[in-house]
Amino acid sequence: MSKMMRTKFSKVLLGSLIIAAIFCGAMAQASTRLTLSGGGMGGGWFIYLTALADVWEPNIPDLMTTVVPGAGISNIISVDEKLTDIGLTFNINAFEAIHGLEPFGKKYTDLRSLFNMRRPAIYHFPVLSRLGISSLDELVEKQYPIRIDSGQRGSGGELGVSRILEAHGVTYEDIRSWGGSVSFSSQSDAIGRIRDGHLDAVWNNATLGIPWLLDLTQTTEVTFLTLNEEAVEKLQKTYGYVPELVEAGVYPKQDQPFLSVSELAIAFVHKDMDEDLVYTLTKLVWENIDYLYKIHPGFEDMDPKTSWMDAGFELHPGAERYYREMGYMP
Repeated sequence: MSKMMRTKFSKVLLGSLIIAAIFCGAMAQASTRLTLSGGGMGGGWFIYLTALADVWEPNIPDLMTTVVPGAGISNIISVDEKLTDIGLTFNINAFEAIHGLEPFGKKYTDLRSLFNMRRPAIYHFPVLSRLGISSLDELVEKQYPIRIDSGQRGSGGELGVSRILEAHGVTYEDIRSWGGSVSFSSQSDAIGRIRDGHLDAVWNNATLGIPWLLDLTQTTEVTFLTLNEEAVEKLQKTYGYVPELVEAGVYPKQDQPFLSVSELAIAFVHKDMDEDLVYTLTKLVWENIDYLYKIHPGFEDMDPKTSWMDAGFELHPGAERYYREMGYMP
């Protein structure tokens, strides 16, 4: 990622933090403040971090938390630059950051993980059923002038959408050249636009049954495009995405399965965060996991026996201490 792009992300996040700071002015007595950067408003990651804040804040004396919008790639930059304290990203983005691969322009070596959420975020490609398209191959073959929204710029989901399209031999510019359009916004905004007739498709990754997808499928006739097997194999070998077959019937009126790929969300912090604080944050997650299970299905696959594994970045010493003390790590 270029220096200009990193600066752009920092400015966007800084704007969110300024708003948060104004809100927090009356709370100046708090001795520990944590800013949590997740995803777009209304999306799963924003909900996850809000739920975690509800667990942490009442149980840590003088702690105040603020959840701000973010995205998988920009969260890595913001936590690294200490603009935010806790972020969510995908295991694939963490690997890219550690090794300085695109879209990152340098190696990020100062970030540490808390846990892996274990639930796959599967790429969904719903389109209006009236288009008469059932696969990405068919879309490319017909060069349909489709109007899509692929999520917020700088998010891991948007990057994944562009990679999946490229694996099928098409780019955003190709779609525009067919007479279509590509926009980048939050899922909630995109859902409103598809209902208003301004979009044909809302593409991004999501856990199965996430509210915005259920909302879309319950109110709008859509078809989920399937990926081709060759493209899935390429995505797996090149980037590490995991093949996923979503069975029919997961969503209303979804009478056909569809092939896609997925990635896993992880929570992470800067290596300089206090070890005792990280230990307590980690401990509280697992002591309140039954509550989190009830809040959102995205937590349901989390298990302390496995969530320390494949966590993208190296574990923070505070988190590792908890997992070892409890016997979850050998």
